[in-house]
Amino acid sequence: ERSKQVAPIISTLRDVNEEVRKQVARQALKRMRKGESAEDAIEFATAALMKKMLHKPSVALRKAGEAADEKMIDAARKLFGIDDD
Repeated sequence: ERSKQVAPIISTLRDVNEEVRKQVARQALKRMRKGESAEDAIEFATAALMKKMLHKPSVALRKAGEAADEKMIDAARKLFGIDDD
């Protein structure tokens, strides 16, 4: 079954991003223990999560754009639910 082919990829993706989440949560808690407001720590954490989780896909898309790799660009649109409309 084809869905079984991607199960390990999905599992790894979740594991990697769970580690990122834990790392950012630790950093945010450390900031709060040093007196930073909860609002500022949340702002830091959400921005850090976004940057860390989107870095590799962004780099790959820039390379795809430079190489005019339409298959990769279209796949990214589908994967991330982004329409050109």
